Amino acid sequence: MTEPSVGFGEDQWEELALEVLGELGWKHLGGVDIAPGSGERQSWDELVIPSRLLEAMRTLNPTVPAQYLQQALAEITSS
Repeated sequence: MTEPSVGFGEDQWEELALEVLGELGWKHLGGVDIAPGSGERQSWDELVIPSRLLEAMRTLNPTVPAQYLQQALAEITSS
């Protein structure tokens, strides 16, 4: 017989994480919004959505020239 879980359950951890990330400006999207065929990614195997990453990089580094951000994006997403 297994012991009942003590503390937060998975759904409670998820809710807490979404709340904290929301306070930091992160926008939660459902899977259907970023699914293959939505224009966001070609397959579920893509863990990084390059267009979203580049947008975040531009926001966080507004003075960095676009060519350097593109270069960094290429480095980050290379396998």
